[in-house]
Amino acid sequence: MSKATKTPMGLFGNSLKLGLLAFSLAWVHHAESQPPLELEMALPLEGDEILQPSGLALADGQLYLVSAKHDDQIFSVQLGQDRAEYKEALKITRPDDASSLKLVWRGIAGDGHGQWLLISETAYRVLKVDKGGKSEWMGPSVLDAGTEIGLFGGDHSGPDGLACLGENSLLIGASREPRGLIAMQLSGEKVKIEPMKCDSSKTKVQVGRKADFTDLDFSGHTLFALVGSADAVCSLKKREDGKITEDQCWSYAATAQDPKYRYRGLKGIGRGLASDQGRLYVVLDNKGLAREADPKDRRPLLLVFKRPAASHP
Repeated sequence: MSKATKTPMGLFGNSLKLGLLAFSLAWVHHAESQPPLELEMALPLEGDEILQPSGLALADGQLYLVSAKHDDQIFSVQLGQDRAEYKEALKITRPDDASSLKLVWRGIAGDGHGQWLLISETAYRVLKVDKGGKSEWMGPSVLDAGTEIGLFGGDHSGPDGLACLGENSLLIGASREPRGLIAMQLSGEKVKIEPMKCDSSKTKVQVGRKADFTDLDFSGHTLFALVGSADAVCSLKKREDGKITEDQCWSYAATAQDPKYRYRGLKGIGRGLASDQGRLYVVLDNKGLAREADPKDRRPLLLVFKRPAASHP
């Protein structure tokens, strides 16, 4: 197993395109006005199994999905005019030491070479899956490094969201109470891990909730964070002083809380985020509950929004 080392602030670099090496985080401590995202489509997800969507990614123009209830599968998603259909794209062959574990995937990202990276909520580790489904762990658990600065302390506050920032450079979200980010640099025999708290946010969260991270997305130009508890997407930007902050935030609350799309008794359920040149994709985890508009419809929803002009490279 690779040896992990903790480093002082400065793991990320000078630009997003180079993988965001050597950064620390600072967050604005007040809510600001959030322009709405423009909805293009709200598509029920259909397939042979009941999913608990927990992460999205795009690769070569194709949308992929992981489910917290499916440890051994990666799904592809095909968009239609009135629905989105998912099917198994890859069967995962686990490492021997994970054969009996419940892994609970909470994020997926492509590595740029046709392989997948998944973050496990229960193992606190990143799994790399090749094109044939064979897998191996990438680095150690981030649990110890995170707990040393106070992450992972609340209920349901494990890893949540994953982005690949460049060659051997990963960013993992820590969900809530407090939320944070964990930078992981994989190089040779050493793995550098840098955890950071970032509990304040510009977004306006649901009453009784705190700011969270439920997914991350990096397309090579813009780093996005999904703030599920606020029904919002934020871009993250490096400032002149070298710190990273929420740059701009956009709300999809009007869509998520619209009676046509709202689920009974649920709020702030955005769980997966992906982006391309023209769109943002947000998947909702409805936990098998029905939409208010149709008590018989228990399908999750994939929301497709127009990408905000300010977030284009």
